[in-house]
Amino acid sequence: MPHSPIKTIFMGTPAITLPVFEALINDRHFEIVGAYTQPDRPVGRHSEPMPTPVKVHAQKYDIPVYQPERIDENTISQLRLISPDLVVVFAYSEILPKEILSISKYGFVNIHPSLLPRHRGPAPIVSAILSGDEVTGVSYMLMDEKIDHGPIIKQIEYNINSNVTAGALTQELALLAAKNVSDVLLKYIGGKLTPREQNHNEATYSPFLKRVDARLDWNQSAETIMRQIRAFNPWPGTYFTWKGKKIKVTKAELGPDEDIISPGKTAGDLVGCGNGSIRLIEVQMEGKRPALIKEFLNGHKEFYKTSLD
Repeated sequence: MPHSPIKTIFMGTPAITLPVFEALINDRHFEIVGAYTQPDRPVGRHSEPMPTPVKVHAQKYDIPVYQPERIDENTISQLRLISPDLVVVFAYSEILPKEILSISKYGFVNIHPSLLPRHRGPAPIVSAILSGDEVTGVSYMLMDEKIDHGPIIKQIEYNINSNVTAGALTQELALLAAKNVSDVLLKYIGGKLTPREQNHNEATYSPFLKRVDARLDWNQSAETIMRQIRAFNPWPGTYFTWKGKKIKVTKAELGPDEDIISPGKTAGDLVGCGNGSIRLIEVQMEGKRPALIKEFLNGHKEFYKTSLD
C-alpha cells in the first residue's frame, strides 16, 4: 500500500458519477489533483451554459477543473505536467486516445455499469433491462484504445428487480460503484487484484439511444413492451400515438395473458399486444401533465375502445 496519497485525476460528467467522486474525495488514500469533465453546454429556453454535475461538485472542494472540447495534444501535455499516479474514468462521454493511457503510473481505470463484456457501449443499463437480464453489476477495468475492451480488475454483481426502471437502476449501480471503489482501487494498486482479459467472443454492445427507439410496437409481446417502459424511463419515455397526438406511458403493468384484444386495440385501460396485454396506469399526452388512466379516460371517453398507432 502506498505510504503517501495517490495522486488521482477523476474524469466524469453526469450525476451518476458523483457518489464515486465523493467516495474518492473522502478517502485519505487518494489526493484528487484534478477533475476532467465536458464543457458547459447551453440548455433551457434561454440557452444558458450549464456546468456539468462533476464540475459543480469539484468546485465545492476547490478541485481544479479541466474542460477540454476534445482530448488533443494540449490536453495530453497538460496531463503529463500534472503527472497523476491514477486516473479514474466514469461516464466521461468521450473516447480517450491511446496516447493518453500510459501517462499515469497505475493506468486509467474505467468504471462501467454492466458485467463486461456484456453491454459494452453508452447505454448498458437500458440494454440490460431490454434484454431481460436478471443480473447486472459494475465492472472496474483498465482502459485500452477500444471501447470497454480492456482487462477486468474486479466485477460486482447486482440483482435486477423485475419492476425497476432504468433511472432507479442507474442510481443503485452508482451507489454500488461508490461503495466498492476505494477497496477495489487500493487492492489493485497493492497487487492484490490482477487484471484479467475479457472474453471478447462473448461481447455485446449497447448503442446510443434515440427517441424513436422508445416508440411502442403493439405487435410485440406484452413482456417486451413492459421492458421498454422500464428501460426508457426516465428518458426518452415510451410512447404511442393516438389521433395524431403523442402519448407517453409513464406507468403500466402486465394485463391478462389471454389474447383477448387484438394488438393496438384498447378495452378501457387494457391495450392488446402481440402476445397478452398491458394495463395502463399513468399516461401523459403531449403538452399535458401526467394523469392516472382513470382520469385520462374520463376526459377521453372515445379512448375506451379504439385503435392505437
